[in-house]
Amino acid sequence: MDQPISHPNSLGIWLLAQQSRERVTVLLSGEGADEVFAGYSRFRSATLKAPEAFIHTSQFQPSSKVSRLRPGANLDRAFARRTAIFNEGRGDYLSNCLKYEMQTFLVDLLVRQDKMTMAHGVENRVPFLDRRVVDFARSLSAQHLVGDGVTKIVLKELARRTFDDAFVDRTKCAFNLPLSQYFRSKAFTELMEDGLLPGMRRRGLVSEPAVRELWRRSLSAPALTEPFWIPVALELWAQQFVDGRRV
Repeated sequence: MDQPISHPNSLGIWLLAQQSRERVTVLLSGEGADEVFAGYSRFRSATLKAPEAFIHTSQFQPSSKVSRLRPGANLDRAFARRTAIFNEGRGDYLSNCLKYEMQTFLVDLLVRQDKMTMAHGVENRVPFLDRRVVDFARSLSAQHLVGDGVTKIVLKELARRTFDDAFVDRTKCAFNLPLSQYFRSKAFTELMEDGLLPGMRRRGLVSEPAVRELWRRSLSAPALTEPFWIPVALELWAQQFVDGRRV
């Protein structure tokens, strides 16, 4: 990635591409469908939120945790840039949300996916981002995209021509790694105590006491593992590519 891997799911894609390369050189991905056809839960209530609130829904690290991990961090300029992108929209509110999503959140997903698959010489194609498909989706009114607690309405109706309702309406699930188990392991505990926490303390980029507390809490609250990943990945990256150490 040429930079710290901020999202742990990138490693899942890397491993998937590694295994796929033994059989194929081209993959098809559903990436983009949620951004183009309003598939995320945040779109269900998009019209009820101010632009700033909608922007916050796709923030990977809550501002409260950022300020604890890195005291003095100021996200105002970043949010101002994101708000300006949102306000460039000239459609209805949901249309502006979708346009914003494609210009921000989707860009990071595609870069991550491309780098993780091409690391193994695998080409990943995204048919939902075909220009004609995107043009069609952008022509749809809100009633064909979200409503009554349902997202991706038109796409799901098309899917029902081939699949049963149980498959089409199944709960959306993430592509997560077993981080909570790893963070509890003896190997990680030794790495954290002997290498990462001392490194964070010396480097001063993040608050070592805040990271230690977040790590302790993550052992009993798996939902905290992804935010905790960020300072760990940053320190590992810095030790390898700034300090020149083998980790």
